[in-house]
Amino acid sequence: MRFSTIDEALDWIYSFINLERDLDKRRRSEFYGLTPIRKLCENLGNPQNYYPSIHIAGSKGKGTVSFLLSSYYIKCKKKVGLYTSPHILKVNERIMIDNKPIEDDDFLIYLEPIYDYVVSIKEKSEKPSFFDIFTALAFYYFKIKQIDIAIIETGLGGRLDSTNILDPLCSVITNICLEHTEILGKTIKKIAYEKGGIIKEGKPVIVGRNKKIARKQISKKAKNTHSRLYYAPDYIKVRSDKDSIINDQIYSRYEIYLKRNRKRIQQSSRLIGLFQNENIETFYLSALVSEKSLGGLLKEDLLLHVIKDAYWPGRLNSKIVSDKLFLIDGAHTPEAIIKLVKTIIRFRKENIIQGDIAVIVGMMKDKNHIGMLKNLLKISSRFYFVELDKWKDSKVDNYIDSFKKLLHDHRKEKRIRFEVIKGLDWSTDEIIKKIENDYPEAGCILITGSLYIVSRFANYL
Repeated sequence: MRFSTIDEALDWIYSFINLERDLDKRRRSEFYGLTPIRKLCENLGNPQNYYPSIHIAGSKGKGTVSFLLSSYYIKCKKKVGLYTSPHILKVNERIMIDNKPIEDDDFLIYLEPIYDYVVSIKEKSEKPSFFDIFTALAFYYFKIKQIDIAIIETGLGGRLDSTNILDPLCSVITNICLEHTEILGKTIKKIAYEKGGIIKEGKPVIVGRNKKIARKQISKKAKNTHSRLYYAPDYIKVRSDKDSIINDQIYSRYEIYLKRNRKRIQQSSRLIGLFQNENIETFYLSALVSEKSLGGLLKEDLLLHVIKDAYWPGRLNSKIVSDKLFLIDGAHTPEAIIKLVKTIIRFRKENIIQGDIAVIVGMMKDKNHIGMLKNLLKISSRFYFVELDKWKDSKVDNYIDSFKKLLHDHRKEKRIRFEVIKGLDWSTDEIIKKIENDYPEAGCILITGSLYIVSRFANYL
């Protein structure tokens, strides 16, 4: 084999342009386009054409909807490929079959033909990115393992995303908000245009709850491609009406109302947070439409079991440790933080959260720091800012001055206390111990701001 360990292989893959981490390169158009991934997959025999797929884009919820669809088709006794990003614990999590990460040995074996092709490339315009290589590896691995269906999540955007060489059964677009504006555009309309780029000629598209301007843009694309559009709220309404603690975790009870046959269903789940209402709506309708595209019928009993058993790391997970409630959520947009804050306020009213809240925050350079932080101020007066990794775009220095200005503008300097914990020398246990010693009044520790901070504090999931 070309590489003897997965660490060697990853060193090679990380040597290519990685737009997840290198935010400066995100602003340069030369790093966008489908030519490299097309050439790479052509060399592999276009593996993405060997199985039906569901393609999922969006700003929020696309990872959760992808995982739920994968879990549903597994319960339907199908062999399911799942491709998502970023990873939480280990890079292998990006490529799964039946919700089990690719083994290191398989990773190395199926990377070989990709390596052989990539090192032979002479044209700079055909050089793949980090994400191109991972996407091709997923497509190829799924083909070799003869999966029955693939659930494919976009990485960034849609129209020019590496995954957009698929010809899927259907496309799914979850909630759209302002994110990656330096690449996708500075308005919801422009971002919706990019996300809507995954809609394919004559193939249905399922759209989750969205602002009117986003729906209008997606509807325009669907009309131009002769694609039937299913808007989830027209078919189903989901609301969580009660939360409770069971076995040291929070569970939510959901009421699912199917509008077409006026049917109401109740189901409890470890999926918690107000944002899960729309994720469950989109999942339900996506399962229904994709089953129809496959010539089957929705298996509602299996779908409800998926909701009941679902656990997706980093999407508002809860755990009680030594009588202290830990909440970990990868929210990284103001809209996501707003829903997180509303959920936490509800937990307070239900006495699930007792005592004060300490917030551990870690954010990337390109996020709307002010929009996120001003909403977190509604639930806490004690903040700890930590760094996510060694790369420069995750440094606290990128946004701490914005936080200080926010406190000054709102005259909260005296009421809000915060501390910056720089570098990666502190272990997560040491950070938690420090908070417990500094702030014994805290009955809850919230960890949020990025999926990368979820990765750092994964031992508290």
